[in-house]
Amino acid sequence: MEGGAPPALAAEERRVCVTGGNGFIGTWLVRALLQRGYSVTATYQPGTDPSHLLSLPGAEAPGRLVLREADLLDAAAIVAAVGGCRHGVFHVASPCTLEDPQDPETELLAPAVQGTLNMLEAARGVGSRRVVLTSSISAMVPNPQWALEHPGRVLDEDSWTDLDYCKSRQKWYPVSKTLAEKAAWEYAEKHGIDLVAIHPSTCLGALLQPGLNASSAVIQQLLKGSNDTQEYHWLGCVHVKDVAAAQVFSEETQPGLVGCQDAAKRLISLGLTFTPIEEAIKDSVGSLKEKGFLAAPEIFNQWDPHLVEANYIKGLNDNLSIIRLRFGDASKPLFKNREFIVYERRETMDDGTLVVAVASLPKEIAAGLQPKNNNSIRGLLLQSGWVVEKMDDDSCIVTYVVQLDPAGWLPKCFVNRLNTKLVMIIDNLKKMAQACPVNDGM
Repeated sequence: MEGGAPPALAAEERRVCVTGGNGFIGTWLVRALLQRGYSVTATYQPGTDPSHLLSLPGAEAPGRLVLREADLLDAAAIVAAVGGCRHGVFHVASPCTLEDPQDPETELLAPAVQGTLNMLEAARGVGSRRVVLTSSISAMVPNPQWALEHPGRVLDEDSWTDLDYCKSRQKWYPVSKTLAEKAAWEYAEKHGIDLVAIHPSTCLGALLQPGLNASSAVIQQLLKGSNDTQEYHWLGCVHVKDVAAAQVFSEETQPGLVGCQDAAKRLISLGLTFTPIEEAIKDSVGSLKEKGFLAAPEIFNQWDPHLVEANYIKGLNDNLSIIRLRFGDASKPLFKNREFIVYERRETMDDGTLVVAVASLPKEIAAGLQPKNNNSIRGLLLQSGWVVEKMDDDSCIVTYVVQLDPAGWLPKCFVNRLNTKLVMIIDNLKKMAQACPVNDGM
C-alpha cells in the first residue's frame, strides 16, 4: 500500500487488532498496517501457525507485532486480544473452505456469526474508535430478485444474498457471511459502534502465508484441469493487496467520507488504485508455482517418461489432493494405457525441498470418480513418492522412492541421500493411510 503515514501518534495509541491475522487477507493487512506505522495485535485460530508474520517488514521492532491465539467462539480470548486496541479493530477471521461442511452450523455459521458478535463486544468494551468488518461479495450475491426489483441498477451493498436460494443448494459460506454481517450491523446500531464493512470478491495475488487458502485454491484447481463449472460461485476477482489497502483506508478515513454512495468510486476517491486483473492472476500463478502448489504437467513427465497425463481432480486440504495419472503405450504391462486416480500429498521442507507422496484411494471414494477411459481401473498403487531437491543453479534433482511397505512403513527399495526427506515421505504416506485406509482393488 502506497501513501503517507497516518496522523502521528505514539505507537501504542496506534495499536489495532487484526483477527485472523495469519490468513491470506489477514497477512497482507498486517503487512500494510506495519508499513503504515501501526502497532498490531494479530489473532490466529488454535492449531494454525502464525510464525510467518514475524518475518514481515517492521515486525522485528519490539512490541510492533503481538501474536495471540484466540478461537472466535472464545469470548474471553477475544477480549484479551482486543485489549489495548482502542485505535481500531479489523475483523477478518471467518471460516472458509471449498469443501461442503458436514455440520454447517458448527463449522461455518456459529463461528462466523457468534465470532463477529464476540469481536464487536470486545471492541465496545475497550472503546475502539472504529471496527472494519471484512464481509464478502458472498453476502451480496446470489440475489436472483435484484434485477427484477431494481431494473437497470448496478448491484451494490444494498443487495443481500438470498439465504433460501443458498440453503436449498447447500451453499453455506454465503449464508455464514450474510448472517454475520447482518448481525454486525444490528449490534453496531444498537450499541453505537462506528462500523465499516467491505465486500471483497475472490481474492487473488501472491501468498504471503505458507498454506493454500480457499480463494487461491480456486484458481489452482482451474489451472490443474478441474471440471468444476463454478456454477454456484461468483468469481469477481480483486487483488488481495487492494483489499488490504481498502481496509486501511476505511479505518483511517473520517466517518463523513466513508459514507459516499458509490462504493468503488468511494475507494478510488480515498486514494485506492485497483490492480489490473491480469496482474492479479499473474501474481497468483507465480506464487502458486513458487510455493509448489502448482506444477506444470510436464514436470510429472520428467518424473516418469511414460506418464502421458496428470490432472488435478479435487483438493481435500492445504496439502492433500486427488489426481488422475494416465500412462501410455510404452509403460510397463501393469500400467500400459491405464489410468489411476490417487491421493497426492505434498509438503515443502524448510530448505525448500518439495516432498510428494501418492497412494491409492479407498474404494468408497474412488467409486464416485468417473475415469476418462473405459479400460481404467482402481489399481492398488503401492505407496510411493518423490523428493524434488533444488540445486544452486536453479535446476533440481528428482529422487523416486517406491514400494514402501504399508504395514511396517519401512522401505523395501529406495534411493535417497537424505534420510530426513525419506522419513518425511513415509510420514506423509502414513498420514494418508490413517485418514483414508487403502482397501482392496475393485
